[in-house]
Amino acid sequence: MDSIKPVNIRRAKPYNGTLLLVPPQDSGNAVEMMFDFDETEPRARVAVGGEDGAAPQPGEPFFQKKTLTIEDAVEDVLVIRSTATRWAVSFEIRIDYRLGDQAKHVVIDDGGHPFALSPPNCTDRSRRSADGSGDDGHASYERIWELSGDFQAIKEVSGPDRFPLGAPYC
Repeated sequence: MDSIKPVNIRRAKPYNGTLLLVPPQDSGNAVEMMFDFDETEPRARVAVGGEDGAAPQPGEPFFQKKTLTIEDAVEDVLVIRSTATRWAVSFEIRIDYRLGDQAKHVVIDDGGHPFALSPPNCTDRSRRSADGSGDDGHASYERIWELSGDFQAIKEVSGPDRFPLGAPYC
């Protein structure tokens, strides 16, 4: 593969309808690359970190030092994690590849619709002092559903218009 990049990018204010709050789950070693939509022109980047339970961060450009080669009749899985902290984003993914000596490309979407992601709809940000104390940030939504503390159920949250979300989200 010569290149993997987001195309047909559209940015908007963060979504504020319904939030389903399920903390990140361990993804093991599957994350291969990332798109950082806070960049003006996002490109595939190496996923860095994430082993300690924190979310991986975008590193150096993926294709700067790496090549993806798929052998004939072999199926591979590529996991792309995307991040955005300022804007809701919709996009499709273009993959440029070579088949023999022919350059080809394919554009991938989500079943006829663009992929979409949104940062939290924060109304204020966390303010922390040097000793770690301070105020958590808050988010505002029409409805919020949250995974229960025992991880057995998802429950609706009361007061979704001023929900304490805190760092690193708000």
